[in-house]
Amino acid sequence: MTEISGRDVPRQFFHADGNKEVVKEEELQSLKMSNRPKVFISRSDYPEAGIKLLRDRCEIEVYNSLEKDVPTNELLNKLVGKDALFITSKNKINKEVVEAAGDQLGAEFIDFDSLLQQSDFVIVTCPLTSETEAIVDQESLVHALKNKIIAAAGLDVMTPEPLPKDHPLVSLDNCGR
Repeated sequence: MTEISGRDVPRQFFHADGNKEVVKEEELQSLKMSNRPKVFISRSDYPEAGIKLLRDRCEIEVYNSLEKDVPTNELLNKLVGKDALFITSKNKINKEVVEAAGDQLGAEFIDFDSLLQQSDFVIVTCPLTSETEAIVDQESLVHALKNKIIAAAGLDVMTPEPLPKDHPLVSLDNCGR
């Protein structure tokens, strides 16, 4: 479709088959808005620059509350009709959440073992707490990397920090720090 426009002229579109379509500016804006992906953002305290990037390209809805995390029942309601979910919270993306999102999200819930087997990349992010302090079994990670059970690992924080220079993880080619 080729667009021909002028300042005070309604926009004209010529389709490949030669048909012409005239669209008023307000109709064009409405059409542009309706074709933009709908995204639910789970928190309002993301940097404004990031939210602006999404707003420029998407129709967004931001959860705006004094609570940092969206209550699960509200999250389930907000997902209906959305094309994407931008979430960082304690909410788990479980089967109930995926089913509430429906087909529009294009997501399918699978069990954790299947997820690991089918994934090219697995990224684990979590806050450092007493519960997560030893989330990575470093001996098992060394074994998995040496035996090519997993292709590679990129590490940020390890125990102890920093790792000693003679630690096996430091010398592996498929382990980045």
